[in-house]
Amino acid sequence: MNSDFSSSLPTTTTPPNLSTSFALQTFLVFILQHVISLMEPSSRAAQLQDAIGTTISGNAQVINAGGNVALHSSPAPPSTSLPDLLRPVGNATHTRAGHVARCDPGTRLEVIAEIEQWLDDSDKRAAVCWLNGPASYGKSALAQTIAEHYAAKGRLLGSFFFLRGAGERSHISRLIPTLAYQISLSVPAAKPSLKKALRHEPALLEHSVSLARKFRKLIIEPIHSTTSNILSSFDVFSYFAKQKIFVIDALDECNDKAEMAAFIDVLLNTFPGRSYLPFRILLTSRVEEHIRKRFDDSGTQSVLYSS
Repeated sequence: MNSDFSSSLPTTTTPPNLSTSFALQTFLVFILQHVISLMEPSSRAAQLQDAIGTTISGNAQVINAGGNVALHSSPAPPSTSLPDLLRPVGNATHTRAGHVARCDPGTRLEVIAEIEQWLDDSDKRAAVCWLNGPASYGKSALAQTIAEHYAAKGRLLGSFFFLRGAGERSHISRLIPTLAYQISLSVPAAKPSLKKALRHEPALLEHSVSLARKFRKLIIEPIHSTTSNILSSFDVFSYFAKQKIFVIDALDECNDKAEMAAFIDVLLNTFPGRSYLPFRILLTSRVEEHIRKRFDDSGTQSVLYSS
């Protein structure tokens, strides 16, 4: 045992009324505290975990009060990573696992060509395209095919596939955060703007915040921040040289009808006067009343899809 450790041991004798077992307990606690003080905080919890059979997380502090050991765990600092902040729904995107319907190779080429022509059209009035049709006509398969088609070309900013009765996939609350997270992956230069928005407004993702504000702070502003200073980033300039696309499938599968109608209004009001936005949005759904009414007389490109 080294001399520094030995010299720090207590020299007091055990009073006659103190049992041998209690004295031994006190001595062992002292040794434990000394050893712990020499360890890194992250190592302390791991060692104590096995030593005394207590579940410990974070930085553990040991306090000896009358021979009893009390453990206190400091709360971990809040995470600042975008996945933790945004909590994207991974199984709602075009990369989701499981069975995914797609168009058979060589089919639906006319519709895909029409979508491609719309995407590259300079008419900003048609920045939103609504692909609609009856149930079971393969709209989701087409949306998946288009999403994969543009992902392979490096032109997909994000996707979301609603599905009724599938938890978070059937609610609109996770749509914008999931799209925002995909932006951070496809356009890393947008990350600082996203983190800034969430840091300055911690309640931004709460239900009480309007969809319009969420869309502006988490979609429009992060993308605009990467394109407003293109001279400093040739990679960003090159990336946005061609229009990018969001694919949002099965709006009618969303349980929140009133909020979906409000979201469509947000989209239709986004592009007029914002010619600098380098992306367009493809929506698919059945022709349901709360959706159709929003697109009437909106100037939106509407594609009636049938098999």
